[in-house]
Amino acid sequence: MDPFLLALAAAGTVGVVWLLSRLGRQWLGRRARGEAQLPIPPGWLAVVRDRLPSIAALPPVEQTELLHHARGLLTIFAWEGCGGLRLTEEMRLIIAAQAALLTWKRTEVPFPRLKTILVYPSTFRPAAGFQWVAVPDQQEEPPELGQSLASGTIVLAWDDVLRAAAAPHDGHNVVLHEFAHQLDSADGLADGVPTLPPAITPDSWEHALRHAYQQLARATDSGASSPIDRYGLTNRAEFFAVATESFFERPGDMRKAYPELYQRLAQFYLQDPAHLGDRRPGR
Repeated sequence: MDPFLLALAAAGTVGVVWLLSRLGRQWLGRRARGEAQLPIPPGWLAVVRDRLPSIAALPPVEQTELLHHARGLLTIFAWEGCGGLRLTEEMRLIIAAQAALLTWKRTEVPFPRLKTILVYPSTFRPAAGFQWVAVPDQQEEPPELGQSLASGTIVLAWDDVLRAAAAPHDGHNVVLHEFAHQLDSADGLADGVPTLPPAITPDSWEHALRHAYQQLARATDSGASSPIDRYGLTNRAEFFAVATESFFERPGDMRKAYPELYQRLAQFYLQDPAHLGDRRPGR
């Protein structure tokens, strides 16, 4: 019998699910790497220059490397415009390039649980059974700008994607936030502890997050300002996502106010955006 079939037979139900999941991640990784070898389409660098100042600030070589990575993200996920939105290649690129900021330096398969990205023209709300509908003007429920679902779906409001892309230093970016949730839940738990590289021990990560969380709580209680939005106090998962936004958008302030957390995030993302931020306005 074929060795692969023997492995499936011996694995049992749980083992089969695990094995197929592992093979799927390996296939996605190979596909993304293959896409990354293709030439950058004409016009992509112009989109970066005109619409993505945070990426345009990178050295040219790094811009190209990040766009190669973004091309892989465009290929391995299903993209869908909702609520009447016609999702163009440029729109998908603007989202994928920002998401690529989180993973382009890492060697793991990016966002292993993510399958689908839904984009609405504006704010949205989830309906029963995870059917998504646009929010009417008279809707009393608070509208959503983005959501990350455990089922492997990210939902984004396009107008806020554009707003965040044009304001790369305000500490708020819905793409970074929702894709950070996917990194956090890659191990099956949304608890503020993503799959850590060998350079970060669980204890050091836990200490950095706990200390920063307590510091943010004290700042919020006293009315002091903080580069991390107080929404991060909602829970540990939101804290990681909000801290990720600030790490990339307000890195100089993060490094100064939360040096230990900044160091752990720099080790996790394999980047030091404060080094670049020291050379540009708005840090």
